[in-house]
Amino acid sequence: MLGLLSPPTTQTHRAENGTNSTRESKPREPLRPSTSIYTNPLLSLTATQPREPPRNTISNPGHLRRMDLITKESGQLGKNASLQACEDSVDALLDFLEQAKANVTDKQYMAQVHTMYTSQVAPQIIQTPNDVHKAISRYGKALDRTFKLNVNSAASSIVQIASDNDDSKEAVESREELNRAVAVHLLRLGEFDTANIFLGESATKLPPLLVEQFELLYDILRSMGERNLQPAIDWASTHQRFLDCRGSDLEFQLRELQFKMLLSQRDTSAALAYARTHFQRYQRHYLKEISQLVTSILYSYTGNSPYEKTGGEVSGDDHAVALKTVQQTLIKEFCTLLGLSSESPLVQAVSSGTVALPILAKMGGIMKTKRTEWTSSNELPVEIDLPPEFQFHSVFVCPVSKEQTTDSNPPLMLPCGHILAHDTLKAMSKDSDRYRFKCHYCPEETTFPHTRRVYF
Repeated sequence: MLGLLSPPTTQTHRAENGTNSTRESKPREPLRPSTSIYTNPLLSLTATQPREPPRNTISNPGHLRRMDLITKESGQLGKNASLQACEDSVDALLDFLEQAKANVTDKQYMAQVHTMYTSQVAPQIIQTPNDVHKAISRYGKALDRTFKLNVNSAASSIVQIASDNDDSKEAVESREELNRAVAVHLLRLGEFDTANIFLGESATKLPPLLVEQFELLYDILRSMGERNLQPAIDWASTHQRFLDCRGSDLEFQLRELQFKMLLSQRDTSAALAYARTHFQRYQRHYLKEISQLVTSILYSYTGNSPYEKTGGEVSGDDHAVALKTVQQTLIKEFCTLLGLSSESPLVQAVSSGTVALPILAKMGGIMKTKRTEWTSSNELPVEIDLPPEFQFHSVFVCPVSKEQTTDSNPPLMLPCGHILAHDTLKAMSKDSDRYRFKCHYCPEETTFPHTRRVYF
């Protein structure tokens, strides 16, 4: 199109790119190093780590062929998706209009322009959108043929979702739990204003202390981003006993990073004084690391330290990596202190749902075809093999009834140490507290009141 719009004599002209503008930092502003959500420290704990592919992923030649088709159609769709090409076309059009304006009184020139427009430019203007629409249509059809997933079949046949008009106790509690999860997720992102609006509109309440703690966490993270580690060090020192009980090295990581920052400023005297003041209490567990850090002072001006990987100054990308590592450790310990997981439950739910949903949809389609329904509300009709990062606790299957234990049918331990399900023991005791029954695995006898609940 650039060539078609060029008049007989055309000046070269290109649009200048605009410069990026930076906003002034505001109090309580969410920490966003870049536009990707995974750069948020609260979301990057596991997202940046390589995960094993789901073991239930289907891979066969038919799927590969359909994926090749999607790749082909995507490439066809992206042929004209060039910002530079658009800018060049606009620049050429502006030049064309300027030339036409300058020669508007020249009848012969305007006749040439009219002929070129009607014979070349106009058909291309009409044809280009048609090509784009055709490419979009083919790409959409390729997606539909490859990903035949009916989400409604998974939700309607297997998972019972309460409507907003359902006022039953269970439905109300479910909505309240979901609203709290969304609110806490917003706090994890540092979106405090949005969280306050959501809490008000949904009439959801969170402990004020929880909100204050997340605000404190983001204040600390923001200070760390500004190369001020003192707030983080103060927090770690305040909760030193908690960190020691967990065997956490957060405080030492912060001290180590502070030492490296001093060394990167070529202030060897301050770095040595800092090491003498703060490293003594860590010698029992981190003597090797401390020795390498202190010895790296000798090589601070040579640039060829043998401790380059483990000690010495940090700057640029090395500082960013080291800072992110310490931030992740801080977030993990901070959330643990609050009784929360290090990763947002909503992120975990979406990630695990992408693994489970295709299986549930397929099962729902089979049940719809056979006109059957799944009546159990506590378990799924098919086993879903989730990756290890989504397995948070052990499960117990009763060796007698072969049923998985639940809150209503918990595992109970007999005095002999063997474990059976609650309903199994009730049946063995004939629903009586005085009836003595024999263990399923050993000859020892007992009564139901002598059993104890087991927590995994």
